[in-house]
Amino acid sequence: MPCTARFPTLQLVLYDRSGSMVAARRFEPAEYLDASLPVAGGMKAGQPVYIVLELAGAGDSAVSFEFTFL
Repeated sequence: MPCTARFPTLQLVLYDRSGSMVAARRFEPAEYLDASLPVAGGMKAGQPVYIVLELAGAGDSAVSFEFTFL
């Protein structure tokens, strides 16, 4: 039986040159997965999953980011 895991909540944080946070957002699986993927089915081992994250309002000051699985 293939190994599966729940899709995690993802967090994306953008920082400016001084290291101050410019913007942040948490994404639930339903927000970053294509609607054709069954969220309840979880992630299958060895299967790639493509995601899209959108974060608006950071302006030109963002120069680095941090991506976290929660």
